[in-house]
Amino acid sequence: MAAPGTTHGPYLRLTSYKPDSNELRLSVLVVVKLGEGQSPPQLTLHWRDVGAAEASSTSPAIHLDTWGGWAFMRLNMGPLVCGAAERKVEYAVASAGAEPAYSARQQVAVAAAGAAWRWGFYSCNGFHAKKDEEKFKGIAPLWRDVMREHAKAPLHAIVGGGDQLYCDPVWKLPALVEWTSGENGLDHNERLLADVDPEVVTAIDEYYLGAYIKHWSSPVWSDALAAVPHIMSWDDHDIFDGWGSYPDSMQKSPMFQAVYAGARRAYALFQHHTTWERATSDNDCFGPPGTMSLCVCLGPHTAIVMPDTRAERSRKHILSKAAHEALAARLAALPPNITHLVVCAPVPMVYPEIPASESIFRFLTNTSTSTVAQTLQKTGMAAALYSQFGTGELYDDILDHWGASVHVSEKERLLTSLAGFAAQRKVRVTSVSGDVHVAGVGFFRSSQPTPKEADPRYIAQVISSAIGNTPPPPAIVKLLKASAEDRPVGKDFVEGMDASVLGGSPLVDKRNWCLVEGGAAPGAPLAFTLRLEVSVGDDQGNTQAYKLEVPALGSAGAAQTSKPAPLAAGGGCGRGVLGC
Repeated sequence: MAAPGTTHGPYLRLTSYKPDSNELRLSVLVVVKLGEGQSPPQLTLHWRDVGAAEASSTSPAIHLDTWGGWAFMRLNMGPLVCGAAERKVEYAVASAGAEPAYSARQQVAVAAAGAAWRWGFYSCNGFHAKKDEEKFKGIAPLWRDVMREHAKAPLHAIVGGGDQLYCDPVWKLPALVEWTSGENGLDHNERLLADVDPEVVTAIDEYYLGAYIKHWSSPVWSDALAAVPHIMSWDDHDIFDGWGSYPDSMQKSPMFQAVYAGARRAYALFQHHTTWERATSDNDCFGPPGTMSLCVCLGPHTAIVMPDTRAERSRKHILSKAAHEALAARLAALPPNITHLVVCAPVPMVYPEIPASESIFRFLTNTSTSTVAQTLQKTGMAAALYSQFGTGELYDDILDHWGASVHVSEKERLLTSLAGFAAQRKVRVTSVSGDVHVAGVGFFRSSQPTPKEADPRYIAQVISSAIGNTPPPPAIVKLLKASAEDRPVGKDFVEGMDASVLGGSPLVDKRNWCLVEGGAAPGAPLAFTLRLEVSVGDDQGNTQAYKLEVPALGSAGAAQTSKPAPLAAGGGCGRGVLGC
């Protein structure tokens, strides 16, 4: 039990960057344990340029929510106007009317006006199993690599592409075990219709609140959360395994909805520094009611859009018609100077096809466990739920991917919309994804041979997963590689995997994260560097780097891809493996 006054944070978030005015806005989240009957604390955010003599700018805290005895306080920073040179801003949170202690100050980098941003992308920032967490030394190793890169040359943002934590153990709560197993004496139809007792709701809320507080306090990652502005979008494990791909009878049951309510409340507070009621005014979120999609500029010529692919997901669609329309409208409103658009799709839109027979998997891989679940990085929790309610696991696992037959037409519609936007605005579209616990590079292109530089349908897809969790078994990765063939998507697109980037392999089963640089001027490429862990159990997180350069649309002679980037240990360029 945390003592009153216990504080977690600060956690830094990117709210917006406006290329026309060079204004950067951030938010800071602080979570404070209250005593019985205590009101939320009166806090003030102080910030100023490092080394500046002038007084700090200040902003009062906004009380977002009190939950489980914890007060969630948002403090807005900015606008910070980008100047002629990059600079560092120090910030601290103090009680209203008091000056913050020097030791409490944090620093954040503010890019120069017109300069390209350096930013990171990661996914799958946790573990399914304790034994894997111990084997891989937790999530800290690759976050050490992130922070070394930040120390070498500041990162201006970090993007979390889903599964920022793993909340599947919510189903181990005694009341939920009783519900799934039928120990309460109800048959499965009665259980799906039964109301949820208030004490069960309280237990669910306490689980999500505790899971987030513990995870957000993780060594090294908590340092990154305080030093670099983050933006995040959820995937299934931020809720629980497979959310959105269950039958309606399960998905809409009072118990599933009670679990989802706890997950979404925590998600809004910790990952977005807001509540669902405030999300539009606080963060300019867009989309149908009950969704939280984002679109943010990352420097003068690059924007990222992060559609909410979980809130409305069902067996029929990933995004609703209204969500697709809202996405198109938001892209149409992007500033005219944007030349690179990055689409964050937590589950890869391009991935090797999954054989639809468990017996084929077992024959090819010589395994006896649920190999389809392993391939799609399921925890086994979903299988337990399916078995209790008479639903087959295999079909549901595959349904969670864009390659499922029920989602292929939606994928084609999305691609057509993105390619149309690219052609109209002369913007290169690239996708970043996670979810599957491998590094990889895929692509879409026109079905008719067209140079990449001139092809609005050329959409590179960078898979960066996982910064924490364990890769799939080698036999599974071998099978996926063997099935990585080019395939048509409708009549206008071809999709496939690009083995030229990762040393001749379409997928690599190593933990990783991605560094993104470039796009400083119209026509300049955007470079995605996948940084792959060298050795399992290396507490320092030494990595090897592989670079993909994505040409701007319409650029002449832009580089397309390169072999493993010739980067040297601890430095910017040179030889071989990054020993940093």
